[in-house]
Amino acid sequence: MKIFNTTSPPRFATLLFGAALLGLASQSALAAGTASGTVVTNLAKLSYSVGGVAQGAICSSPTGNGTADDDGTCVSGAFGALNTDFAVDNKVDVLVTEGNTTYTTVVAGQTAALTTFTVKNEGNTTQDFKLDVANLANGTALFTKTDDFDVTACTVSNIVIASGSMGVYTATDQHINALTAESVATVTVSCNIPAAQANNSFAVVSLVATARADDAANTMGGALAEAANTKDGVEIVFGDADGDDDALGDAAHSARDGYLVQTATLTVTKTMATLCDPVDGNAAPHNIPGAVVRWTITVANSGSVSATLASIGDAINANTTFDPDMITGAGTCEFAAGGAGTPSSANGDGVRLQNSVARPMLGSAAGTVTSSYFTGAADADGVTLGAGPSVDIDFSVAFPAGGGYTAGELKAGETTTITFNTGIN
Repeated sequence: MKIFNTTSPPRFATLLFGAALLGLASQSALAAGTASGTVVTNLAKLSYSVGGVAQGAICSSPTGNGTADDDGTCVSGAFGALNTDFAVDNKVDVLVTEGNTTYTTVVAGQTAALTTFTVKNEGNTTQDFKLDVANLANGTALFTKTDDFDVTACTVSNIVIASGSMGVYTATDQHINALTAESVATVTVSCNIPAAQANNSFAVVSLVATARADDAANTMGGALAEAANTKDGVEIVFGDADGDDDALGDAAHSARDGYLVQTATLTVTKTMATLCDPVDGNAAPHNIPGAVVRWTITVANSGSVSATLASIGDAINANTTFDPDMITGAGTCEFAAGGAGTPSSANGDGVRLQNSVARPMLGSAAGTVTSSYFTGAADADGVTLGAGPSVDIDFSVAFPAGGGYTAGELKAGETTTITFNTGIN
């Protein structure tokens, strides 16, 4: 026996080595995610001798010995099937991830503002997944910002999945139908932003995906329940991690995303200054008949994004008269056309438009300027002295596109000023 053992490995050691290889194969299958319901079978075969005489191999079975034929193949069991087997259970595991690692920028009043998540079936069974979108409480922190308002009308608006990974998305009951194991769905969430929401307001929403049974096509399956393990049954085990807004091992997972309001914040300020009067000139003028008053309208954008100015209208009071020359108040206090007052502009150009940053303006000699005088006539420069009368400005014309600007654009941090004079009747 000693000589035999030193020339070849013992048969029992060979059996253990085979079992070890089988174990490695099983671990590999587990790492790959063996599908639930898969039946795993195992069979052991013992070779032995008595008194130095080799005996017939004995094959294992769940209930008693089996036999092998002359070439050593296990052929039958004394009490039934040879194989010892079990069924792989259903591990329910889902992962929800925010789509782009940052918030979504929106403007006040925007409808159907979109943000995305991914939902991955990390389990080993095809499942339906119920989808729920919710606002988070004020004070919730995300992306170094803090929730201070709620978006409205949130819903899942679209799902994109690789071909063959699911059935058809059903919008009416908000679920992913029949998502296969290891497949990923891109879920688009749509929410409305309240009108007049303040600049830099921030809202946090969550998406929760909950595994459901995969049953009828396009119909969300019922809730899942865990069960005690059996050898041949396919029981359910919740193997999910805890997400932002769900618990560990609850057949669900969740993630958060945010909406940051970046909007234009416009203020319109109007001031007046008395330039001169016929009694005191420009030394210490009063608001008496014959005096000239300068009006200044300032439009400022203190927000985070550009605004597109459309138009502005300023009705001239019936007790005053428009000054077509926009006089400075120096010399004789006279604002009639061709009068003695020192004009700020050429005759008939009685409205001045200024911008805090140089940009294209009609009515200017140069293409990109910070200031230009406009005629009050209807001459297609965007500024008219309308009926009433009133000073009317069409910014889409007066501020044409060019130089990095769109027509009528007032960029964040910029200020536009409108100036004109009236005389007191």
